[in-house]
Amino acid sequence: TAIFLTMALSITYATGELSKIIVNQSINKGFSPFKSTMEEFITVILIAPVLETFLFQYLPFKLTRKWMSPLLSILLCGVIFSALHTYNWFYMISAGIVGLLLGTAYYLKIDSGRAFIIVTAIHLFNNSVVFAISHI
Repeated sequence: TAIFLTMALSITYATGELSKIIVNQSINKGFSPFKSTMEEFITVILIAPVLETFLFQYLPFKLTRKWMSPLLSILLCGVIFSALHTYNWFYMISAGIVGLLLGTAYYLKIDSGRAFIIVTAIHLFNNSVVFAISHI
């Protein structure tokens, strides 16, 4: 799990910085659905990791476990995760990679009974880094 956390953190950091430098825009430039930084914090760091782990890892694996290979389930997780993180094209690609990593972490821990908690924690940490980078 530490390897996935490190990889997700590296991708997240690179995404935030490259979005600012190469694409010349922050992740939320020109668009923010949040009325305040506190609302964004609560949504992005507290609610999204739990909700998105449920929607993008738990449900896909639960619904497809008997008839789809783990690899296809992981790919499905990554594609859906990417498709719903469309802040900009570069972030969408990196979100897809993070979605693949989260799906892989979920699959690797599914039999331990702790997959949901572990992936939610990784996602929370990942979102915390994105939040910090976008508010520097």
